[in-house]
Amino acid sequence: MQDWAAVWSGAEWRAEATAWIEEELGRAAYRITGAIEQPRVRFWSTQLTIPTDHGRVWFKTNNPGQAFEARLVETLARLVPDRVVTPIAIEPDRGWLLSPDQGGTLREKDGGSPADWERVLGEYGALQRGLVPHESAVRASGVTPLPASETAAYLEQRLDDLAHLAPGDPRGLSIEQLTAARRALPKLRRACEDLDAVGIPNSLQHNDLHDNNAFLGQIDRPLRFFDFGDALWAPPLSVLRVPLDGMAHTLSCPADDPRVLRATDAYLDNWSDLASPTALRAAVPVARVVAGVHRALSWRRLLDEVPIEAVEPDWRDAESWWLTEYAGPDSSP
Repeated sequence: MQDWAAVWSGAEWRAEATAWIEEELGRAAYRITGAIEQPRVRFWSTQLTIPTDHGRVWFKTNNPGQAFEARLVETLARLVPDRVVTPIAIEPDRGWLLSPDQGGTLREKDGGSPADWERVLGEYGALQRGLVPHESAVRASGVTPLPASETAAYLEQRLDDLAHLAPGDPRGLSIEQLTAARRALPKLRRACEDLDAVGIPNSLQHNDLHDNNAFLGQIDRPLRFFDFGDALWAPPLSVLRVPLDGMAHTLSCPADDPRVLRATDAYLDNWSDLASPTALRAAVPVARVVAGVHRALSWRRLLDEVPIEAVEPDWRDAESWWLTEYAGPDSSP
């Protein structure tokens, strides 16, 4: 365990990262033209930006719990090269990733239009569908598998783990939270069973597909997705939770707004040969429930690698919040 934000803010780490960046950019025939900057340092990751004669380049490193991202992106660039940002270089043992800038994201377009959201969801669904035959290669990168059939057992074990933390530990659960979560476990089990019954194979669940993780690019070529550190190999329809919530928030509309439903259908079309439209639409709220456990797992990977006192207070209970969120009245179909 380390305070990763402190490590990444230190001169020793910065010198090591800079030396690697200079070596790899030189190997790729890029010339650095200005000062390397560090726009953000958080306990889960940090980035550096490098001006070059080929445009801006991004360096990223992750908390060790999600350091698999560099290998995953390299794998995706081989399997679905038109749909991700092909890295200039990676350092897999340290999880370092060096990538060319791709221009503006959906968020930089004021959250995008409904048509933009339809495109994002439709094209990410196409990426998932294209990866279904490549489970072994994707999982070999280190991404965590969590099929629906194992999700309830995983959650129940984590509830027990957190219940045994010392009193006052901010990662823990109150008696009220634990009681409500255990009482609601049958709801989660039903959701997992219903999601499995739809017959959609597992694929890459991005787990954080918001409006700042898709480059809009040009209309005549596929979108390029990035920021796969939260990803799982899991029921793919759960990917809808984050973007649909984001879309409803941006447009100030309810979840059943026709614009949200059209974007949902653009995504579901990718699976329309495997299940009926009725079955697919019915699976969306079910997948939403399961998606909360996916979010909890990604927070666990991060929090397990950092002393709790090095985590900003707002994030210390992130795993426990998501683990118990399914028990709330608004999380159920």
